[in-house]
Amino acid sequence: MKIINKYSVLEESYPDLLDGANQLVQKAKISERFKNISLNESDIEELETIKEICEISIIERWNAGEDEELKTLCSVYYDIASLLELPKDPILRVFECIKLIAISYVGESWHLVKKFLKNNQNEFFDSKVDDVWNKKLLENIFFALYYTVKKDSWEDLKLASKYISSLRERQKELEIDYLEALDLNEKKPAAAELISLYHLAKSVDLLAVYLIDGSPNNVLDQLRYHLSQSEQYAQEFNDYSLSLLIQYFEPFSDKIVKNSLWYITRGTYQRIDKFNEYVTKRENDPIFELLYPQREAILKGRLLDDAYDAIVVNLPTSSGKTLIAEYRILKAINQFSEQGGWVAYVVPTRALVNQIATQLKRDLQPVGIKVEKLSGALDIDGFEDSLLTEDTNHRQFDVLVTTYEKLQILIRREVGTKAERPLVLVVVDEAHNLEEETRGIALELLLTLIKKECNKANFLLLTPEIKNSDEIAKWLGAERGSQIHLGLNWWQPNERIIGAVSVEGSGRNFSILLNTLFTEKGTYEVSDKILMTSFENAAVTKSSLFGGSTKSAGRKTILSAYLASSFIDENSIVLVGTPEDTFTVAESIWSLWGNNDKIDNEVQLVKKYVSAELGSEFPLNKFLDKGIGIHSSTLPEDIKFLIEDLMSKGKLRVLVATTTIAQGINFPVTSVIMASYSYPFKRMPVRDFWNIVGRVGRTSQKNIGFVGITLKNDAELDTVAQYVLRAADDLKSRLIDMVKEAMNNGFQNFEKLIYFEPHWTNLLQFISHLHKQAESLDQFLASLEIDLQSTLGYKQLDEPQKKFIRENLRQYAKNIKPAEATLSDATRFSTISVRTLISGLGREKLVSSDWDSKRLFSNQNSSLNKLVGLMLSTPEVRQQLEEIKSGDSVLDRTSISRLITDWVSGETIEKIAQKYFAEDSSQKSIEKCTKAIYRNITNAATWGLAGLQKLPNSGLEWDSLSDIDKRRLSNLPAMIHYGVNSDEAILMRKNNVPRSIASRIGKLFDSSNSNIYSATSDEVTSWLHTLKDDQWSNPDTSNISGNEYKMIWKKLSGSFV
Repeated sequence: MKIINKYSVLEESYPDLLDGANQLVQKAKISERFKNISLNESDIEELETIKEICEISIIERWNAGEDEELKTLCSVYYDIASLLELPKDPILRVFECIKLIAISYVGESWHLVKKFLKNNQNEFFDSKVDDVWNKKLLENIFFALYYTVKKDSWEDLKLASKYISSLRERQKELEIDYLEALDLNEKKPAAAELISLYHLAKSVDLLAVYLIDGSPNNVLDQLRYHLSQSEQYAQEFNDYSLSLLIQYFEPFSDKIVKNSLWYITRGTYQRIDKFNEYVTKRENDPIFELLYPQREAILKGRLLDDAYDAIVVNLPTSSGKTLIAEYRILKAINQFSEQGGWVAYVVPTRALVNQIATQLKRDLQPVGIKVEKLSGALDIDGFEDSLLTEDTNHRQFDVLVTTYEKLQILIRREVGTKAERPLVLVVVDEAHNLEEETRGIALELLLTLIKKECNKANFLLLTPEIKNSDEIAKWLGAERGSQIHLGLNWWQPNERIIGAVSVEGSGRNFSILLNTLFTEKGTYEVSDKILMTSFENAAVTKSSLFGGSTKSAGRKTILSAYLASSFIDENSIVLVGTPEDTFTVAESIWSLWGNNDKIDNEVQLVKKYVSAELGSEFPLNKFLDKGIGIHSSTLPEDIKFLIEDLMSKGKLRVLVATTTIAQGINFPVTSVIMASYSYPFKRMPVRDFWNIVGRVGRTSQKNIGFVGITLKNDAELDTVAQYVLRAADDLKSRLIDMVKEAMNNGFQNFEKLIYFEPHWTNLLQFISHLHKQAESLDQFLASLEIDLQSTLGYKQLDEPQKKFIRENLRQYAKNIKPAEATLSDATRFSTISVRTLISGLGREKLVSSDWDSKRLFSNQNSSLNKLVGLMLSTPEVRQQLEEIKSGDSVLDRTSISRLITDWVSGETIEKIAQKYFAEDSSQKSIEKCTKAIYRNITNAATWGLAGLQKLPNSGLEWDSLSDIDKRRLSNLPAMIHYGVNSDEAILMRKNNVPRSIASRIGKLFDSSNSNIYSATSDEVTSWLHTLKDDQWSNPDTSNISGNEYKMIWKKLSGSFV
């Protein structure tokens, strides 16, 4: 909702006194972020008045319990009070802080007050009260409360208890002296005050102990007793300040208990109890308390009930949806472990597969949940086949993390559809990708297929806010579908400012300004422009940054660089439109910043790895020297992961990335500067924009988040303002636009349609699968509309559109032969492509020896050349392979096959770039090479080779092969995917060993293991930990020691042993 509306509750009660309060509070919030916005004495006085009136309104409603108006007022109070200076007097400061903590908790803002306390820690602990017992007592109670609320570790809570226990020891020596120094008429009130404070101290101690281990069970009863006693003694002798403080403390103590893991999940499942014990005790990032959305999801959303089969978690970004998913996973495994039930966690990208698998392993494996990941390759390799055909008595996984397409392969292979090893829960991260242009239909049909064929499967969809979440839930679960959304629609997990960035000045003297923008969400705005930074005698002129009517994005790119250079003490992201722009912006920032005298050791390690992989002259090396990273499709996956790791640890000052990183930002960021708010060939969907905004200024960051969109001229301001003002529409199936386009273009023959619109292959494969499952064509045709009705898209089509797709799919299906349907299902190619490839294989006359890896990936053999030629005949693969260019020329099939051979043979990226992209500059050749390999080859060529293996005329007789031979053949596509030439090297790459040493480390593993195909990831990880430093070394990359290679592997693997 608009931030302005949050303050309307207060303004409506006092219109004469509080006119314009919302603008003043927003101005004050922005002044926290930008020094050039300041408050005068009159502003501060007015804020104090607003705060006092707000407190009066809160007191009037204090006993209203879970009243939403009270919560809103409490949130407003925090917004104001956190802006004002704390009292200088230590005792008054303690009273004010305890009150602020209590009110913030009632206002569902504990995550913000925790940030406030941490930011002001020095002020609290540097100024101590006089050494008088009642004052020291109150001060220590506050210190204990400080650590109880902060609780960054178990040690914080133990320290809170220690503060209270130290009071007991000091009581003996100080209490008597304190009381004896008072006059007779002062002793009784003073003693009553002390008793009141002792009960308050006991209450804080109870909270700290309860958060540690969930005991005592009757903590609320004990708290009520001690606080009632505390208030009674305070009132008995008219200590109104203390009495009011205790009245504030009561609902706070109730709230913190009811926010705790122990309270919210009590009486649920044994595995959840074990999980709670683990996450509260672990050393790094312990969890004691749930955010408001997480609590609502479990309690009001009934996340852990059996009432719902499909739940859409429709919450703002950064609301803690992964933890919500983990609780649902624990419930599912707890219920179905005896039946062998397992969970699929589905994500949109390979980077997120690694990211989520690492997090789930960290969180769930210590409590006995086995987590495995599957590669992003569009086929099942030999090791994955071994994992999926496990002995049911020795289960290797409880949770599989994978992509949409990979899970679809599993379901078509009937993995998860059988009673003895059922798929019991599907978690879909970033579920709004149902509407994504190229892959949304794949996700929709995957969920439709699971709904049809996995009768034990429940669904949990995680998505930032969508309007029609209830419709999505009902699609998957009918009357047993439910949505989880916030009752307080103003609640946000972070604070942020969004604005448009412009330039004023002339020549080489100019200033960069921010126009804050009005939005429908929780952002702040002021009417005045904000000065961000100024430049004198700059290397560029104002006109090269801003102004004019040019459509070029170049000036926005350079403007972003100049703005980012002013954020030298923050960790920021600059989003640009193309991989080329990442280098341009990084180079500009690099030239504006002085030398970095001390390079962090972890940065130095990554720099060495970049040099070994991409060459010492690759620009990222020098960028890292100054704390600058880049991130785009032109970097190897390993290096992108390492860059993200540096960013997550605050080791980089700025990361320049393409907008496609939007779904992968899972690290703390203070500022985002957007030189582009578009994806290649289209505007970034509003939902994705707000997904980025939601990750900025998280509570782990000191400053309010900032998102600045650079303008190329003043005329663009209105366009940008309208863009950020838009709310996301209902989530619509991609099928709607596909049908509209087909109807508008007059397509009637779906067999030919795929040549013009390759993404139709997902729907045609779905039809082939249904055809294969049916006993006859007549049965298939009779049930076609029922099956279409089970999709989201068909429900959203109008009647003419339904008729169009229904009749054309019927006609398409009539031409499908049963054998073609089976092959389409196995290869993920449409039946049209299946026919084309079978015919082509017949002409090439391949034999089984052509599929030997040493012959296949050899420049002395033409087999791979022939196979690449066949791949280029299919619309599904051709489009990706034809994107590979040297200069302006598309690589021919001979060059592509040789490139693949060199890649599999272990040639370095630097040498491959020199060999196949020599027409471009050194930097450009590496950009093109990495993009060709990681975006095109590892996807399209892997898919193509895997599909060709399974077709008639391939020269392979699968039925006559042993299981080991089948797995070796299944690993051929994986060799392309990972860039290695042996099965043992594939296993090492699957376990995050760097490519340059995977073959050698793999041979060591093979020599010490009798059957590498049966090795689990945990076994491989444990073995890798035992290797000595000299066993990790690589003679060909002497700049990296064995110990450093091992450190790189640990980073890539998120190692837990």
